[in-house]
Amino acid sequence: MLAALGVLLVLAGALAGTMLVLNSGDRASVVMITKAVAAGETVTKSDIEEVRVAKDSSINYVPWSLSGTLPQYKASVNMIPGTILIGQMLTKNATNLNGKVVVGLSLKGGQYPAGINKGDHVEIFNTDTAGSSG
Repeated sequence: MLAALGVLLVLAGALAGTMLVLNSGDRASVVMITKAVAAGETVTKSDIEEVRVAKDSSINYVPWSLSGTLPQYKASVNMIPGTILIGQMLTKNATNLNGKVVVGLSLKGGQYPAGINKGDHVEIFNTDTAGSSG
């Protein structure tokens, strides 16, 4: 009777160990950026490859199964090669990115950045918290 109980305990331990090993290898196929993609550009098939990473429900990975839908989106940030693509790095509304540059400057009266010419469209936002209207 004790021998049978011992065999059952060994088998149960082996089964539990096998389950732990199998579950520790849970992987997901996701999208990795292989070429630099600037903010506002479309991520193309030549910019990506499939990689397998550990599953983590707290990270919004872009699954490889959705890689065909990437041309519908624009990069919302500059992407560098080797970056795992996550949903927050993409946007459908790229109107604020296409052909535009956002730069923060602190200028004195009469100063302006080089390269701005008559007729260029510029948006100015006063961020002075002291309340001056300079």
